[in-house]
Amino acid sequence: MGAPVLGEDVDCAYTYAASPSSAHHSLILLFLLDKYALSHCLFCLSTGGCYHPLLKVRAEFRRILMDMGFEEMPTNKWVESSFWNFDALFQPQSHPARDAHDTFFIKSPENCNSFPEDYYERVKQTHESGGYGSIGYGCVFKREETTKNLLRTHTTAISAQMLYRLANREGGFKPVKYFSIDRVFRNEAMDATHLCEFHQVILLLWCLHVCSQPMGFPTQRCPFPSCVLV
Repeated sequence: MGAPVLGEDVDCAYTYAASPSSAHHSLILLFLLDKYALSHCLFCLSTGGCYHPLLKVRAEFRRILMDMGFEEMPTNKWVESSFWNFDALFQPQSHPARDAHDTFFIKSPENCNSFPEDYYERVKQTHESGGYGSIGYGCVFKREETTKNLLRTHTTAISAQMLYRLANREGGFKPVKYFSIDRVFRNEAMDATHLCEFHQVILLLWCLHVCSQPMGFPTQRCPFPSCVLV
């Protein structure tokens, strides 16, 4: 038979490959069909397809949150600096989660280009000697640690950046409702039920209450006025 192309020809080729009369050719033909389809982007079954269950759940959560007045945060970058992923969230630089066996660090480019220097100094001081009600960690804050690039371990890194922008925008801090649903990465052992990546849902509010009943969660009260995580 000729080389399979679109639609019915591909269906017929797969039917032939699965038939008993072609058992001795089946594996070779299926392999060639898959290779042809992938290399030429012509694999198109007439029966169509459906959404992945994860995408359906994600779309439903996005619809609910947007109906509640939330805006989606810009989470379309997976590479983040250690400053926003760890330091700005006040995770100590000696924390074991910052080791290579828990986090995917980037080899090239190894370091980020920049971050707000004024905010860096405040974060550094808080880590070393405390402030804002904290006694700090009493450690030496290393710039070479804070500039390291990595695959973000949580989208809370974006929340920290959004809070910084909101606090420094013209007109001062105003009430907002943000959310994000996106991919994060952890250097963990993979098995049948665990991967090294997963999706995280975050709600960021400037208010004391969040009604999460439409998503199946009980109504919660946020102890912090600026951030709610679900």
